[in-house]
Amino acid sequence: MVPLPYLTLKTLTYQSRLFDASATAAALRALGVPVLQDGVMLHLANMTLEVADECSSVPAIAALIALGVAYAQLHPRPTWVRVALALSAAPLGLAANILRLILTSLAAYTLGPIALSNVIHRFGGTTVFLATILLLLLVDRVLTPLSPAPTPGAARARG
Repeated sequence: MVPLPYLTLKTLTYQSRLFDASATAAALRALGVPVLQDGVMLHLANMTLEVADECSSVPAIAALIALGVAYAQLHPRPTWVRVALALSAAPLGLAANILRLILTSLAAYTLGPIALSNVIHRFGGTTVFLATILLLLLVDRVLTPLSPAPTPGAARARG
């Protein structure tokens, strides 16, 4: 895999950080948590959090798209289902990352700095990523029955 040029990736990551911070701040406000957003910084009543490069949605989206494309190729399925699986990986990755940021912010708001320096915070991204993979499998379970089953005669005619 050839990585994106550094400046392109840096710009994309920063824009993602801004979007993620805005979505997280809006969700926290809806949940009744007082928060002030300043760029990629989230100022809570008891501490300030930064949506860092590693916390942006870019790595999650890239990993899930690659995984979604690979998973779509594992079993015979119609092309439209394969494309749908690959395309659904991006919004799932975005939503999962924002959910992780919201949960981390809520933990920091209620528990304080201890919420950011423990094992739960370190493995929260992994846990949310695994849950998102399960959602991708659920999308496959929903879409696959919608496609017509291949007939045995059609398979012989092609082969």
